[in-house]
Amino acid sequence: MMHLNNPDILQRRAADPRVSVWVGASAGSGKTKVLTDRVLSILLDGGLPEKILCLTFTKVAAAEMNTRLNQRLAKWVTLEDQDLSTELLALLGETPTAKHLDLARRLFARVLETRGGLKILTIHSFCQSLLGRFPLEAGVPPHFQVMDERQASEVMRLAREKVIASAQSDAAIAAALGQVTENTQETAFSELFQTIAAERHRLRNFIDSMGGIDAAIEALYKFLEIQIGTTATKLETAFCQNIGQNRKSLVSAAKIQVASTDKFNAYGQRVLAFLNLPTVPEQQQNLSDYLLAFLTKEGTPIKSIMATKDRKQYPLLYQALDGEQQRVLAYIQQIKTLKIATANAGLLKLSAAMMATYAEMKKDRGRLDYDDLVLKTVDLLTSAQHVAAWVLYKLDGGLDHILIDEAQDTNPEQWNVVKAMAEEFFTAQSGQADGRPRTIFAVGDVKQSIYSFQRADPKSFVRFQNHFRTQVQHAKLDWDDVPMDVSFRSAPLILALVDKIFQQADCQLGPDINDISHHAFRQGHAGRIELWPVSVPVKNASLPPWTLPDTQRLGEDHPMQFARILAAQIASWFDPQSPRILASQNRPLRPRDILILVRTRSMFFIHLVRELKNRNVP
Repeated sequence: MMHLNNPDILQRRAADPRVSVWVGASAGSGKTKVLTDRVLSILLDGGLPEKILCLTFTKVAAAEMNTRLNQRLAKWVTLEDQDLSTELLALLGETPTAKHLDLARRLFARVLETRGGLKILTIHSFCQSLLGRFPLEAGVPPHFQVMDERQASEVMRLAREKVIASAQSDAAIAAALGQVTENTQETAFSELFQTIAAERHRLRNFIDSMGGIDAAIEALYKFLEIQIGTTATKLETAFCQNIGQNRKSLVSAAKIQVASTDKFNAYGQRVLAFLNLPTVPEQQQNLSDYLLAFLTKEGTPIKSIMATKDRKQYPLLYQALDGEQQRVLAYIQQIKTLKIATANAGLLKLSAAMMATYAEMKKDRGRLDYDDLVLKTVDLLTSAQHVAAWVLYKLDGGLDHILIDEAQDTNPEQWNVVKAMAEEFFTAQSGQADGRPRTIFAVGDVKQSIYSFQRADPKSFVRFQNHFRTQVQHAKLDWDDVPMDVSFRSAPLILALVDKIFQQADCQLGPDINDISHHAFRQGHAGRIELWPVSVPVKNASLPPWTLPDTQRLGEDHPMQFARILAAQIASWFDPQSPRILASQNRPLRPRDILILVRTRSMFFIHLVRELKNRNVP
């Protein structure tokens, strides 16, 4: 394939300033370079700096892109014609004209003179600036302040405490709190509400979409197929009342059980004792004992409730017992479903109260959190048409080009911001700006969506790709899906392993996502993959009794054991007697040649650093 020998072809396709492009780019394939090249290509094509918006995932990425662009533009000012022509040829894929050379030298000054410079922002920074310009239209305090994650967590904690305290005077909150605490361990209670805090806007959207908290709870009960108002007492009563339909058969079957072996005798005694109770209330009091005639103590169905010979001799009586066992199982399932429904209904009520209190406290303080920035911006851009049009017009006379970096980490709400801004891009009247097409560009690695940063997911990545492709093609403008699958970073063997992993059935990202494959630019470079056996924990040796606590003894937990194994392996590579040779450099291996990747800075990370230091590995 041509692009394997010359990946610049793919990068130039992605940087085409007159085509809307969606780039599926893997790590190490030059995503930042492509984004930078596209901005430069737009500027060289006559695009205005103030009409370009670049949205990145982090402030670090925004700063990196800004630095790269300014360095390139500053360099172009001083280059000789021949050197500048070479640079522009590599960028554009065609010999630059004198007009290109002249424009390239003037771009640095043009960007510097643009008010605010190039708009290279994180999505939250962009939303904050937009709301700051149009606070009245967005319905936010004119001098609002943005809370960071720590401040938002603190306000949410105060809101939670206020709601819990209100249970003393609010019967509904008290009941909801009781339903939640009854089914939640003390240590998990705080974690539960931290999760709710993180997902508060999705939960708020669900409640609003249902028409309020009562309708949301009704939908919950309907989904679980249980009537609102159902209680455990009502289910018990119904169960005991319905037993009379099979009472005669069950009595006969229980007598057969009593006459059998001790195991079946115990089952029969329980059934007879229950059936001989004269009233339903008495049966309800003894229901748990009756259930043990059909269920184990763990709640699973007893496999054999009648001896084999009796089963063959009295098939109809066995059917009566079997039918009652199924009725018991159905009752237990109803109880479990009711428990789930009441617990989640209580959680919904507490969550709604907590979110309302949190919103009130933010309003009193004149604060917005990061999610507010995005949601308020979506509301602003999709509100009354004349308001949204006015806001978009005032964005320096409108935008012509929107570029999204790390698109795989963009969640649905953030995509809605982009979608609202680009709404007018692809209409017959607005699709062209000064004879040049207005474009949207996104670059991202769908595989990385599995980490769900900011609630992103692979389905959203594909859904919005399809949305924008349809919009562009409907407007009869140019669209290009560019697969940048050439990695400059990894050796072929490493990439082949990644491909093989994603071919596994349980690693598929979804039916709408194309086969994942990578190609190495570093053809001919060596690689090595070692799959180590699973590290099995070694049981700690027991200390002698009455050992004096005069020496610190570290426990041999699993992370520590594996850290010791890995550190020993690395230390062996630096043995002066037989050092590991780095063949590509024809020299002994150095510590800086080694990179260890861990998922989190857990105890394993701490143990590994200590073990490496103990072996004098710098």
